[in-house]
Amino acid sequence: RASLAPWLASALAGPVFYPSLHMAWEETWGAEIIGLLPVLLGAVSLVAALVLRQRLLAEPGDRKLALYVVAGTLFACVAVPVQLEGQWITLGWALQAMVLAALGRRFVHPSLRVFAVVLVALVAGRLLLEPTIIDFPAEIHPVFNELVATYLVVGVSWFVAAGQLDKQPPILASMPIAGFIRAAVVLLAFALLNLELAILFAEDGMPRFAGGSLGQEMTRSISWGVFGAALLGLGVQVRERWVRLFAMAFLVLAAGKVFFVDLWDLEGMWRVGSVLGAALSLLGSALLLQKVVLGLAPRAEEDGP
Repeated sequence: RASLAPWLASALAGPVFYPSLHMAWEETWGAEIIGLLPVLLGAVSLVAALVLRQRLLAEPGDRKLALYVVAGTLFACVAVPVQLEGQWITLGWALQAMVLAALGRRFVHPSLRVFAVVLVALVAGRLLLEPTIIDFPAEIHPVFNELVATYLVVGVSWFVAAGQLDKQPPILASMPIAGFIRAAVVLLAFALLNLELAILFAEDGMPRFAGGSLGQEMTRSISWGVFGAALLGLGVQVRERWVRLFAMAFLVLAAGKVFFVDLWDLEGMWRVGSVLGAALSLLGSALLLQKVVLGLAPRAEEDGP
């Protein structure tokens, strides 16, 4: 432990003195390029890690090497919100998660993978749980706009990060972190679908997420069903059960919305028909769940050794 203390003090010098350096930078050069400060401090930490790796022949899992890698990674993550704002923070953290997951293949220490997963969680919270970050312009194209670009870049970054994490030791035993990230990609795609529909049904420049006309709500429900069917086809193609289970959930959600929400205002035989349709849909869903979703064997099991 004593031998690690000087290395620990050296690695933590940057983070400890960062607040003072931040204030001095703003006082001297202003806040226009303040993000350059954590980038420079992170570069110093990574250069120190490189010297340890090449000159002192430190192993990838060495604790001294990990200290500098963690410090450099921390500064890189801090640089994004310090310099950027709004959607750019989301994009910066998503791309950083992808890069850190890839770098984790070079450094065996789990710190980079942990940072990558934390950044994925932060971006997921911003896009899926904090709708206040979505700033709709007065005029926005329903398909080609910066919001769609943000979701697409984040989704691709997560997908690549999951692929990189698959090739590395697990962060926690028996916990498929890469699988959770891929599931987040599916939820992100569903959120993007609803965002597009809200923009399409906008009134007076304000997106409408619910409470529209029967035609609008039926269009929304049909879109959910098409999304679930496409996801089911993908799950059958890649032989992944969790994808098929997600698809089944979206199909049941779409059917339930049609028969218990969209058609609830109907009267007489139309309401009876909606209840009958719901029963038939549930029966068909049960058969689909048994035959396709749960009955299809994974590709590895089907092909054999």
